[in-house]
Amino acid sequence: GDGGDELFCGYSRYDVLLKYQKLKPISKFLHGIDSVFKVKSLLNKIDRKYTKLVDLNTDNNIIDFFNINSEFFLKDLILDHDFNVSSAFKKNLDLSQNIQEKNMLLDLVTYLPDDILTKVDRASMSVSLEARVPLLDHKIVEYSFSLPHKYKYYNGSKKHILKELTHKYVPEKIMERPKKGFGIPIYKWLHDDLNFLVEKYLSPEYIKSQGVFNLSVINLLIARFNLENGEGYFEKFIWHLIVFQMWYEKH
Repeated sequence: GDGGDELFCGYSRYDVLLKYQKLKPISKFLHGIDSVFKVKSLLNKIDRKYTKLVDLNTDNNIIDFFNINSEFFLKDLILDHDFNVSSAFKKNLDLSQNIQEKNMLLDLVTYLPDDILTKVDRASMSVSLEARVPLLDHKIVEYSFSLPHKYKYYNGSKKHILKELTHKYVPEKIMERPKKGFGIPIYKWLHDDLNFLVEKYLSPEYIKSQGVFNLSVINLLIARFNLENGEGYFEKFIWHLIVFQMWYEKH
């Protein structure tokens, strides 16, 4: 079933886009007066997370929410190095006027091949299996994006047309269940069995001797990570940092 979410609007984060889209009028107003009244600076004094409200003034910026969020930290994270978000993949965002479909097009060339299909390929090839992804036949991909979006997302129903077709062959009570992904318990790992990696690679002593990262930003990330209850943004950030640190140490 790989590709079904990207082609037929299946991820829950596509629902979230619609919620943030409602903030666009407020964001446009704040963005417009920021140069005069320094709105970002004022919001930053209340809570740093509120400063993103100024930048959610376009659909593309809403989709880029996590990059906007991370930029608060990344721009100061690496010592003596300016942070800049740039990606050729962003051109896909201009191929549609629908905010959900924009994100689907972006996921189709980033998250799908670099995460989902990579896992399937490695897992199947490890036991000498040739896996196939029928939904990613180019004819299905082309047909999906030729359909009006309402066939994919209808009154909050995700993958609407796929479900309607499948109900002819599979009982609806089996289909209509909560989505279950293949996420790993990073939060639990990093707080329990793998906490020694956090203590080693992100300790003040290690960060100072390494001379790559800004210690104050690392400490802020760890503090935010410790406040999460799992399945949050900062646990993934800490995981990425540790993976980099292990690579850096070896290579």
